[in-house]
Amino acid sequence: MVISSKSISPLARFITGDIDQTPYLNGSKLVDLFNQYGSDDKYGNKFPPRWEYVEKKIEDINNTDHLSGVLEELIDDRSINGTIEN
Repeated sequence: MVISSKSISPLARFITGDIDQTPYLNGSKLVDLFNQYGSDDKYGNKFPPRWEYVEKKIEDINNTDHLSGVLEELIDDRSINGTIEN
């Protein structure tokens, strides 16, 4: 899946839950989400702003199957209260 650079920022707000239509995901939940799709990140004291972290992750996985996996995970109706179930 490939998205344009113009879509990265709005998509990041969708993923973080910084818009009314999607549940809020805190930093550790975002790390958990992206770690399911190829990342090996740790959440800690020097964690960047959530939107910045997600924009970077989207850039990293753009044009890979990981991007579609992340999006499918977020719209899966088994996601409850902003937490991602395995």
